[in-house]
Amino acid sequence: MLTPESWRALFQNWPEDMERRGFVLSKQGESIGFDDFRVSNGLLLLGRNAPDASGARRAFIAFDEIALVKLPTIAELSQFQRLGFQQPGTGNAHRTISPEARTRQTV
Repeated sequence: MLTPESWRALFQNWPEDMERRGFVLSKQGESIGFDDFRVSNGLLLLGRNAPDASGARRAFIAFDEIALVKLPTIAELSQFQRLGFQQPGTGNAHRTISPEARTRQTV
């Protein structure tokens, strides 16, 4: 289960050389575009250069209200390893899948 701490860790550990642009979708279904952000213990501050439809350039969202993060980047998936993402089967998975179960999943 995803926790607010997972979202905080994602944004807090964002690599400096990775573009800070994307969309946060709240649990209420509101999409918030951003091109920069700042992190605190419980809140994410999203910033954008141009105002949104309501004229806002900044938005605060609690980490426990984030449902989804979308990124327009064309970066290779391997670049996300710096954020803690690993390719399945690299030995970093939390659970082991038997060869029989793996066969059933691919059929």
